Amino acid sequence: MASYPGTQDEQRELVDQAILDMQSVMDPLNAAIAEMLAAAETAETTDDAAVTAKHGKAKADREAKEKSGKPEGAGKPADKGGKGKAPRG
Repeated sequence: MASYPGTQDEQRELVDQAILDMQSVMDPLNAAIAEMLAAAETAETTDDAAVTAKHGKAKADREAKEKSGKPEGAGKPADKGGKGKAPRG
């Protein structure tokens, strides 16, 4: 068995101090994380039913466009820019 310097009481004090030091670092971090999570929770982000309905409507809209047979932008005038024309000169 290895021999450690100091008495058992000294070792306990050392460990207790290390625990207190770690807690002094972690407590503010945990509080900050809890604060950020609370700030991120809004009626919009926590209401799963509304989000699901919104996504369902968007999906239905996309599927309706796909079924219409026309690609997006069909029937609109093409850009003027001389596509396919050789330069004159």
